[in-house]
Amino acid sequence: QQSAQPQQTKAGTQQKLKKKPIDAANLADIVINVHPKNVPYSLLALRRQWQGRLKLNAEVFTHSSIPESELTEAAKDFTKKLMTVDDRQYVGLNITLIWKDVTTTEMVSSPSKLIPVYGEINIIRFLNRIGPNEFHYEINNHEANLHDQVLDICYLLSKKHTNNERQQFVKQLSQRLGSDQFFNGSPSLTISDIAVSSILKKLLDDNAKGLPANLVSWIANNSY
Repeated sequence: QQSAQPQQTKAGTQQKLKKKPIDAANLADIVINVHPKNVPYSLLALRRQWQGRLKLNAEVFTHSSIPESELTEAAKDFTKKLMTVDDRQYVGLNITLIWKDVTTTEMVSSPSKLIPVYGEINIIRFLNRIGPNEFHYEINNHEANLHDQVLDICYLLSKKHTNNERQQFVKQLSQRLGSDQFFNGSPSLTISDIAVSSILKKLLDDNAKGLPANLVSWIANNSY
């Protein structure tokens, strides 16, 4: 006798949230330490998503632990894009990114009393919560669960696994995307898409081969 398989539902009926004014007093400066081999592409996707609502003001520095030879072309290109200035007048969040010899991407901000947040996926979660309210993914338990499942797959994929293990995680992402334009059947860019686009871009930087066709075309439209 076969056991019943749980059906996966999508968040295509995502609730529309009324935009709330952003209080600049609640935005503390953020510092992110990251190795140049682990480029946090999610920051570029967040900048696109927040455009016109919350400006991402970025400065980039290189710590003495990183020699010039370790600054990859991907890291240099990312630096140029991240430091692009938006001169329009609206609320901004200041981020200082430091290329540093760290094993895990880490973030510190003033309100947390310098207690770090580790890992790009957890940093994305943090930034989503302090960013424009209409993009918050914890609207209800159902949608939060769908997005958390994708974020967890991205977290596992970011770890050092064998190629076979990576392919299993990539297959799960491919199945969750299906033929949709955005993950979880959403009508627009969400935290899931931001996380997936960053992790897949890093796989492509590592010359990963064999991505499913739907992810290949999806990443072409969601690479920042």
